[in-house]
This record gives sequence, structure tokens and C-alpha cells, in this order.
Amino acid sequence: MAGPKDLSTITFFLSSTHEDLESYRLETIERIKSASGIICAQEFFGSRSQQPLKTCLDEIDKSDVVLLFIAHRYGSIDDETGKSFTQIEYEYAKNKGKLILAYLANDDFPWPPRFISKGVESEKLAEFKKQVGKDLTIDFFTTQEDLASKVLQDLQRELPKHDYKIGKQVEGKSKEKTLELLSKFNIMPRLFSGKEFSISVVLNSYEEAPKKVCEALNLTYGAAIRRKFKPSDEDLCKDIPLGLTYIYASGNEAIELLDFQEGAPIFLNLKTKHGIYYNEIYHKKAIKLSLYGFMTFPSSPETQVIVDEIETREELIKGIIYLSLNKKN
Repeated sequence: MAGPKDLSTITFFLSSTHEDLESYRLETIERIKSASGIICAQEFFGSRSQQPLKTCLDEIDKSDVVLLFIAHRYGSIDDETGKSFTQIEYEYAKNKGKLILAYLANDDFPWPPRFISKGVESEKLAEFKKQVGKDLTIDFFTTQEDLASKVLQDLQRELPKHDYKIGKQVEGKSKEKTLELLSKFNIMPRLFSGKEFSISVVLNSYEEAPKKVCEALNLTYGAAIRRKFKPSDEDLCKDIPLGLTYIYASGNEAIELLDFQEGAPIFLNLKTKHGIYYNEIYHKKAIKLSLYGFMTFPSSPETQVIVDEIETREELIKGIIYLSLNKKN
């Protein structure tokens, strides 16, 4: 390697099946982007004249680090080799001597049946996992947030061992910088989503995170909470934009956030995040109902509710996501 590389010039390739792990990939991409890493992934390939597998192998050549995610689906199979694209990518990266970090879905974590391979593909997947387990030290993941957190923690630990200069991933910012970030996020959430910051806060009550918020922010409904908070700095507390008064978390991070006592200042690592929630609205424009018709002819047209317009409302939801406790404070 030519010399120490800053994180902003380190290139990562994400190797995994796509449909079943799309939300996991996106969460990890956001986490790495917030730390200024460069990502090579299907999400950014765009339209190219090359075959998809050739494109992926070319991107591996350009990458410094390969992140391998394996769940319960073997994935698309190459006609020539009979192996999945993900397995071919892994073997190619290994032969090229790339730094590979591998993560497998925890077998005890519930998974949609439609994304679980069966028969011959299940056997091939088991052999692939066995092969990776022999080659590498692997870690296991559950939720999207769990995987993204583990990836970033492992990068912070492993990259310096390979002559990469990464510096601090999450730096405490002045209250002016924090306020500036949250104010910009409040006005332009799409533009300032995925930004990480550290802040001393006082936590208050907690409750179940609403379903529509979970859907928008890609949290696991039923395994997510939100807690009210206010900055420990009273001046900063007065200027926090309206609506950004909750911290959200799901999975293991939710359990950790749940355990913090109320009232004590805690220095936390947080992230801005936005999402879209779609809600169908039914407009009932005409209701013809007579008491006589209702009682005598329950199935007559006069008793039917006439709905002649259905529309979808798009709602932009903004939130602050809990990442971890800053253990240096």
C-alpha cells in the first residue's frame, strides 16, 4: 500500500444479495457516508453496457475493503459456474487479497420466509457460509441498525491495522455547529440526512415508536422506542428546531437507550435521518342513505357509500437516531 489513506479516500464494496438485504445495505451505506467513506454498491452503478457480474468484479478491483453480508438467500446464480453472484464476488475479492469483513444473519432472528432459500440452493448457501467461516472471523447481525453499527465499529478497529489512517469517526462538535446542523436538517432533511454528531443530553420518558415513523425511518416496528430528550446546554435547548425532540432506536440500540436513567446528562452519538410515509386518504363525496331504505332494503343502491376518489398522501418524517454512548466522556 502506498501509504496511510484518509477515510474519505477509502473505497468500500458491499457484497450481498439485494432484495432481502436492501434496507440493511442502505443503513450501512448511510453510516459509512456519514463518516465520509466512498462506497461502491449496486445502488450507485447506474446504467452500464457491461454484464452485472463483470461490473461488480471491476468495482471490487477498485475497492480497498469488501463488506460481505449473508442472510438466508443464496441469490442469483451464474450460469457458467453454478455459483451465486455473491459467492463469486467473495472468492474474487479473496484471490485479489482484499480486506474482507463478513457478517452473517443470526439464525435466531426472525426472517421473511420468501427470502429463505430451499432445496439445492439452501445446500449451496450452507456450504458457502461454511467456506467463509473457515476463511474469516465472522460476526452475526440482527437488525439494520445492529449491522451498520458493527460494520463501523469493526472498520474503526481494523483499518488502522492495514495502514489506513481513519482518525475519529464521530467528533464532538460545538453547540453552534450542532445547532447549525439540526437547523439545516429541519429545513432540508433530504440534503442533511445521515449526518452524525455527538451531544450531551438529558433523557426523559420513553414510549413505543409509532408505526408510521418506523416505516419511514426504516426501524423495526414493535422493537423500536423513542425517548424525549433535551440538550444539557440550556442555551442550545432553547434553539433546537421544533419536532426534533425525540431520539429513536430499534433492536439492541433500543434496549441500550431504554436502560439509561432519566435526568442524568449523557454524551451520545446520534444521527439525523429522514424518510417518507405514504398514507391512503379516502374522500367520501356522496352518501345516499335513507332510514327506510336502510331498514327495508339493506343491499339497495340507496344504502351504499359512494367513494369516488382515493389519493395517496406523502408525509416527510424527520428524526434523530441513537447510535451509541460516547464512552470517552
